[in-house]
Amino acid sequence: MKVKQELAHEPITRESFEIGRARAYPPGWIENESIYLHMEYKYLLELLKTGLYEEYYEEIRNTLIPFLKPEIYGRSILENSSFIVSSAFPESELHGRGFQPRLTGASAELINMWTLITAGEQPFFVDETGSLRLKLEPKLPDWLFTEKEEICMTYTNKGEKIELTIPKNCFAFKFLGKTIVIYHNDRRKNTFGEDKAKITHYTLKSTLISPPAIVVGRLKLSLFDHITFKVE
Repeated sequence: MKVKQELAHEPITRESFEIGRARAYPPGWIENESIYLHMEYKYLLELLKTGLYEEYYEEIRNTLIPFLKPEIYGRSILENSSFIVSSAFPESELHGRGFQPRLTGASAELINMWTLITAGEQPFFVDETGSLRLKLEPKLPDWLFTEKEEICMTYTNKGEKIELTIPKNCFAFKFLGKTIVIYHNDRRKNTFGEDKAKITHYTLKSTLISPPAIVVGRLKLSLFDHITFKVE
């Protein structure tokens, strides 16, 4: 099987054993030609930061863990790994298998990428009056919006289970770990590029009898159940 992921280092089989333990590993394992997830995610993050959104979304279909096949990855696709066995490894049945799931720094890059694609590079800013403001600018492709109504499960900070209905042509996520944000994109357009969809208006919803006004500086935004954005 050909593993379609990014390598962070060249083959070292021609080097002497004086370079250390890496030389003793077979090709495709750990420091010797494996796929180090932390380094691969750094590459993906830089694609986003430089505005190469088309290239980024083409890459993540083969590299981001949630898009991998669990039977090949060998564990839950909801957890990262330290390294993934590359196609250079002699035993093909291990190609694409993830190892050492709790020894990776890739989670930091994943959270960074998640923030950039869902909320934008700088969701908070200070305006000309000195007030702290919020402006969400997602960078999402059309294929990440729902194709039909979906029922999702989420949890409150107290562990209470909540059933959430996501309509067709929508993308939903949790902002600041508390507030559910739903983007409605009826025209199913990318939210980046020259012909991108743009946020035109939003709706606030809360279970509070008298919800407070949004004051982002004090995070009162989190008191709302969710915010719905219309994207056109």
